[in-house]
Amino acid sequence: EKGTPLWKQRRLGIVEPVAEETEAEMFEHLLDATSAAGFDHYEVSNFSRQIPFDRRCQHNGAYWANAPYFGFGTGAAAFVNGNRTLNLRPLVTYIETVERGESPIYQSESLDPEPRARETAVLNLRRTKGIELELFREQTGFDFKELARRVLADFVSMGLMIDTGSAVRLTRRGFLLAEYPSTRGAGEMPNFGVILLAAGKSNRFKDREKKQFADLDGRAVWLHSLDLFSNRKDVSQILIVTDPE
Repeated sequence: EKGTPLWKQRRLGIVEPVAEETEAEMFEHLLDATSAAGFDHYEVSNFSRQIPFDRRCQHNGAYWANAPYFGFGTGAAAFVNGNRTLNLRPLVTYIETVERGESPIYQSESLDPEPRARETAVLNLRRTKGIELELFREQTGFDFKELARRVLADFVSMGLMIDTGSAVRLTRRGFLLAEYPSTRGAGEMPNFGVILLAAGKSNRFKDREKKQFADLDGRAVWLHSLDLFSNRKDVSQILIVTDPE
């Protein structure tokens, strides 16, 4: 997760990720070992014992249900009336802001009903019980099967999801690819970044001008490529690589 010590160590090259095949084997071993020890797998990365009492995390359960919650203090997040907010993190700045009678909220986001319903679906799919269809309809006002109609049948046939009639959840294999079916299962393709290469020397291009700057319908060639990706909603970042000259 971004910002954690492990994430920082990976960026610095202190630790390196294992191959995906090894990661999958390790995860399946974890599922088998925890199950044999009497632990219940209730969320993609969470396990608990339920005897003699239920030890599942109620706090995080609210997040996965996309239920509303308040947040108080530095760096606290809140989700109230469909609006997500995040407070200032530095303690001194937080105190000074509150003492001035100002709101410590520095970031907020409010989603429209349909994007919020899709977000709820993605969070629900983290749980092994998945999306409880009637509860989902009551909470969001949307029918999940209608939202995911383009991909749900495919994922069920691929063995990534199970549709029980009352709920839709990931299979064991589905949890190995949790990011892919959860984002697509909500009806959306995951965002991606684009690296646009425009640094070639054009040695084989028989013209005085580099080919990426050659005229095509009144505009440089590379601008046509830029337009192609910049108009896509699923492109989150575009990096243009060019020669300093």
